[in-house]
Amino acid sequence: LLDTFCVHEETIYNEAHKRFTQHFVDTHALPADYKGTVYRMVLQRGGADVYEKVLSVYRDTQDNQIRKYAMYTLGATRDVS
Repeated sequence: LLDTFCVHEETIYNEAHKRFTQHFVDTHALPADYKGTVYRMVLQRGGADVYEKVLSVYRDTQDNQIRKYAMYTLGATRDVS
């Protein structure tokens, strides 16, 4: 619900985007419980660069748990190109 109702709340979105960016350097920056929500929020407002980043998560890992977060959220993007 957070990704549906709070994606336009700047404070919440900024925190989600910050954690999204940080978790590529520090995996502890984004707990697994929030990964799907954060991915969806960032994809909803992000562009092709965010989409490619999440897609690379799917492609570059062998861990099916991590791939699942990416796969289930890639459709949240609003950029159709």
